[in-house]
Amino acid sequence: MTRLLYIPLAVIAAVALLAGCGGSGDEPLSKAELTKQADAICWKAHNESFTGVTAYVVREKKQANKELPVVLGKAITVATLPAMQGGLEKLEDLSVSSEDEEEMEQFTVALSEAIKVSEEDPASSKSTSGAVYNNANRLAAKFHLGRCKGLP
Repeated sequence: MTRLLYIPLAVIAAVALLAGCGGSGDEPLSKAELTKQADAICWKAHNESFTGVTAYVVREKKQANKELPVVLGKAITVATLPAMQGGLEKLEDLSVSSEDEEEMEQFTVALSEAIKVSEEDPASSKSTSGAVYNNANRLAAKFHLGRCKGLP
């Protein structure tokens, strides 16, 4: 059960990363500012996801006691995916320098693919365990996006 709580935390971080501060101005962000804003977006997304998943599971406690994977799948659909998608959109809106563009695109593509897999089958063990986000997490770590590497 404790392991299941990590999923919403990861989602919240991703959503926060994705929903964070602006930055789509004319000038590209410095590496430090890009990292700061991306981390803020991920953190917000993680918080939104965690709060939403927790609230959903509490509301559906009776069913969760019997069919936890089904409830988690629904919670992912209701709370995690909207938070992640919102975060992804915010990340894609950040003004990235040409030096950071390729890495950031790799990360956002990996995150987008993970969201798509989770949308297609939110109750699968791959979605509920967070394994679908392994590639996005690896790229976040490589790009030094600390708050973005704990995705679901």
